Amino acid sequence: MFEQSVATTDTASKEKSHASGAFQRQVMTVKEFQHAYGVSEAYAYKLMSNNALEYRKMGRKRVIPVDSARVWYDSLPGNRAAA
Repeated sequence: MFEQSVATTDTASKEKSHASGAFQRQVMTVKEFQHAYGVSEAYAYKLMSNNALEYRKMGRKRVIPVDSARVWYDSLPGNRAAA
């Protein structure tokens, strides 16, 4: 009985952490990348085709790993993180 109540509490706390925004997305769509980094759709696809920006295919859709977007941004000239 005690084990069952602990399991229920753990499940409830996991659901609560997802609802509170503790869950971090691992990928973003091309449109989300455009808005986040202020680039055009054509430039985003050019970055991907030149292998300057890593992406994955999910069916017909391309998604960009959040870490790859940060690495690309940090590599830009004049960015403090690149220095």
